[in-house]
Amino acid sequence: NECGQGKVVTRVIDGKCLAVSPRTGKPISEKQRIKGVLG
Repeated sequence: NECGQGKVVTRVIDGKCLAVSPRTGKPISEKQRIKGVLG
């Protein structure tokens, strides 16, 4: 699916589902997440 490519990595941290860096596992900002998805 072109729209849902499964490129976002998430983790539950402190009860919240957050986007994280695939390299570090640390949370990333919404701006970073969107930039990663859109390229």
